[in-house]
Amino acid sequence: MNLIEKAVRFLEYGDVEKGLSQLEKLSQSVNDEEKFFIAHSYYQFGFIEEARNLANILLERYPAESEILLLLAEIYIDLDDEEEAIQLLGRVSGTDSEYPRALILLADLYQMQGLDEVAEQKLLQAKTLKPGNPIIMFALGEFYSGRGNYRQSIPYYEAVLKDQKKIGEINVHLRLAECYTAVGRFEEAFTQYETGLEEQIEIDSLFGFACAAYQAEKYKTAIQKLLDLKDLDPQYTPLYLVLGKAYEAEELLDEAMKTVVEGLKLDDYNKELLIFGGKLSMKLGDVEKGKQLLESAYELDNESLEASYLLTRIYMKEESYDKVVPFVEKAIENGDEDPQMIWDLATAKKELEEYSDALNHYRSAYTFFKDKADFLEEYGRFLIDEGLIKEAINVFEEIIKMDQTRYDIEEMLLQLKI
Repeated sequence: MNLIEKAVRFLEYGDVEKGLSQLEKLSQSVNDEEKFFIAHSYYQFGFIEEARNLANILLERYPAESEILLLLAEIYIDLDDEEEAIQLLGRVSGTDSEYPRALILLADLYQMQGLDEVAEQKLLQAKTLKPGNPIIMFALGEFYSGRGNYRQSIPYYEAVLKDQKKIGEINVHLRLAECYTAVGRFEEAFTQYETGLEEQIEIDSLFGFACAAYQAEKYKTAIQKLLDLKDLDPQYTPLYLVLGKAYEAEELLDEAMKTVVEGLKLDDYNKELLIFGGKLSMKLGDVEKGKQLLESAYELDNESLEASYLLTRIYMKEESYDKVVPFVEKAIENGDEDPQMIWDLATAKKELEEYSDALNHYRSAYTFFKDKADFLEEYGRFLIDEGLIKEAINVFEEIIKMDQTRYDIEEMLLQLKI
């Protein structure tokens, strides 16, 4: 082990002062190749200023040396001096063997500046120079997945896996699994997660694996992976919703409810978990508990259409019409009303004796339910009560067209036409 390696070893073991002191002394006497090694070591251990100063000295002597240009560019990127980094990378010759690496760094810089098209061009240029190079393929995969173009990123990650499982500290199997999941290829995602997690356990990837298993209807596997995740980190709150749904899919409703309760103890502001818990409670026959959870969800987000819809259905069954109206009117105000909620509003307004409003809402609901006999019957009877006989006749005739065995409606029509 030479003197430089000994000095670097001091940095590795935390004796920073001694390591820096020795490297400083050595940098005054060693040759330029060793100086570059020291500059690179400074950079690796986060001593950016020392790295920059020594690398700049070397650059004055070797202004076209690509290794020095690339090291300095990375240093200036860390110093948030993107323009200087771009200028340095622009000095790397197009015939230099390190030019593709310079193009990758340039792509990162242009992407940071929001110039995605330029970044893409640089990466594709690097790919042309070194076809099939796993680093470049991985960079393209990262570029497209970072922009949400998962389908486009998949072939690049697949190409990387022909040669390498990892790039740096990144597990490519897990990256590919995320992309498969994003495009709905859950079976393939499942396989990639399984392989990737054999190499290393990552909390987020374990959760992704469980989600892919759930989507692939492998509920038992999803449950097991989520329980493994829970053992590793019980504070990982997203797991509770998926675990509850997986238990529900296996008809383990009590286990699902216990999971909801556990999750809400950790995060009682989890709207999705509150809504799921509300639906699950009603499925278990505990309407009051369901209503309580849904009302909590609605308090967190009064624009939640799902919470509004479910609460409206509960209040309609309870005939709590005064509670129905504000929920539906808020949904309409937000532009998210559900057709069933418009019908519910019409019924509620009728029961509250707000007949003019009820008529308007029945007419709106008719657009959606003109083929639904029970709606037409309710609407027709309301029209009769309002003295709108001609409209009522038209509505009842629609029912007869759908079902000629409705003799009760035929009799009513005969009386209306007298």
